[in-house]
Amino acid sequence: MKQINNYKNNIVVLLLIAVTGGLFTGCSAPDELTEITYARVFSINEENLTVNVTNSTTLRLTWDKVQNADGYTIELFADDETMQFAGTPSVIEENIEYQSPYLIPNLDGETFYSGRIKGVSNTTSDSHWTTFSFQTAMENIFNAIGDGLGATSVTLSWEPGLDVTHIIIRDLEGNEVTRHDITPEEITAGKATVNGLEGNTSYTAQIYNNTKSRGSITFTTDPDLGDAIQVYPEDDLGALIGEAEDGDVFALMPGEYIIGSGISVTKSISIIAAISSDRPILVNTNFALKAANINLSFKNLIIDGESNQTVVTSVDNGLTAGEISFDGCNILNYQRGFVTPSNNEVEILSYKINDCIVENVGGSGNEVFDFRTAVCRNMAITNSTFSGVGNNARYFIRMDNAGYGIFGGSVTVLIDQCTFYNSVDTDNRSILYVQYSANNCTFTNCIVANTAGQLALGSPNLTTRNNIFYATSSIAETGGNPGFADPENGDFTVTNEDVYFSGAGDPRWLK
Repeated sequence: MKQINNYKNNIVVLLLIAVTGGLFTGCSAPDELTEITYARVFSINEENLTVNVTNSTTLRLTWDKVQNADGYTIELFADDETMQFAGTPSVIEENIEYQSPYLIPNLDGETFYSGRIKGVSNTTSDSHWTTFSFQTAMENIFNAIGDGLGATSVTLSWEPGLDVTHIIIRDLEGNEVTRHDITPEEITAGKATVNGLEGNTSYTAQIYNNTKSRGSITFTTDPDLGDAIQVYPEDDLGALIGEAEDGDVFALMPGEYIIGSGISVTKSISIIAAISSDRPILVNTNFALKAANINLSFKNLIIDGESNQTVVTSVDNGLTAGEISFDGCNILNYQRGFVTPSNNEVEILSYKINDCIVENVGGSGNEVFDFRTAVCRNMAITNSTFSGVGNNARYFIRMDNAGYGIFGGSVTVLIDQCTFYNSVDTDNRSILYVQYSANNCTFTNCIVANTAGQLALGSPNLTTRNNIFYATSSIAETGGNPGFADPENGDFTVTNEDVYFSGAGDPRWLK
């Protein structure tokens, strides 16, 4: 408690002394008051105390320095959801010097903590505690898999010597596929290989220390080449696709495929990397859908248009297409964009882009995704980066109401966890231009930087949340400069801590 009341009483006494003294000794003044002594250190102002969790299990605290504190003590109590602060703290940091932000790493994952902080002094009583609470995320000690993928196995790695007991592999529905008990030798090496998986299949691996999860990673095994059509750079990919059966998977071996012409697709096919860690490169080509109700998917490829017009250059008039998807791809150097039905009356049921990097696409006065008399029922663009995309174009996604007059029904557009840089850089254009009468558009958790374009024109029924807009002359800025590490050379790692903690943008850059 401050001694402010004592100070007030002393003033009254001094005044009485002054008056009384004046009656006997004249006009002598009291000694000048030069400092105030407080009986206790000021408490940390909870309004200026910020609590964040970074890297899943590191506590990050900031607070304003307390003038009369010689140091600070922080205590954390795990699994204390009622904030009783009973027993021995899980973490004690005593008499620490002021440092803001202050980091406490290596906490337990997926754990609720109550915490408290106080100022301490060598000469007066400590402050009262200021309390707070937070929840850590799932710890993730896994390294990136890199070249650890096989068709029927995966090699997983982590920091050698950590306390771990076993790995469980599950399918994407959460069903356990296999369990691998980690040996002492594997703990020392920080690496284990799990066998018995199926080719070209997605799994989630979770590593445990007894009952406590210490990390999770999702991966897709390489194709079992016995089930896929193996293709080599010297092969004629277009001719092979022309002979395809419905459902064929073309597994491209590493190398550069210089095609130099368009490829017609008449069956549902997948084109994937045979070895995901060594992606093949398709050069100077595009794809045209020539039959109804077919699906076309690309996975773990580098697709260089070399100034071709569009990736999927056309869909024949009157067709209904199934799903077109890109996963884990780099797409670059297309003059117009991803799909251009143009004035054809075409219905595409689904168009998905996930975990992709797109550069220098769409700059010739058209749209990156062009649906005028066409319709795409469901668009989902997630976890991707767009750099130099749609500049000098009209719009990133265009859906005209003419399509509604032909097809009716509704459309859904989702853009989530994406980073846009130097894209759609024309002030009277926009990322979304949706006139289709029945629409539901969502734009969430994205970073848009260095653009003159607007977010939306037309009449989208638009939901937005947790977006960062920086150097966007036609959009109100929010969140500050992301501080991209080296954007001109394709490194969009976020260095601004406030933007980092927002969780916005392509997750690959939130390191």
